[in-house]
Amino acid sequence: MQRRTSFESKGLKCSVSFYTPDKAASGDRCDRRRHRYPAIVMAHGIGLTKEMGLPQFAEFFAQAGFVVSLFDYRYIGASEGEPRGQMLPTEQHEDFRNAIT
Repeated sequence: MQRRTSFESKGLKCSVSFYTPDKAASGDRCDRRRHRYPAIVMAHGIGLTKEMGLPQFAEFFAQAGFVVSLFDYRYIGASEGEPRGQMLPTEQHEDFRNAIT
């Protein structure tokens, strides 16, 4: 299952595509405790957006039992920020940390 969401990084919204395993989306539980899934956070390099080649990997990982967050860095794709297309490695590292958080 896939849904769109966002997180904030330095006051700007970063766009996220969030994938969950089908068994998690249906509410299937192995036992009475809350079932947890391992997570993967992904973003593209070199100025590409999350839709460019990453969804196939996210779908594969979700089928394997992972929850997956694909996100666009600030200034890229569906995320906020001006000027568009700006790539600053230190800010991208910060966006990645915020995505994990």
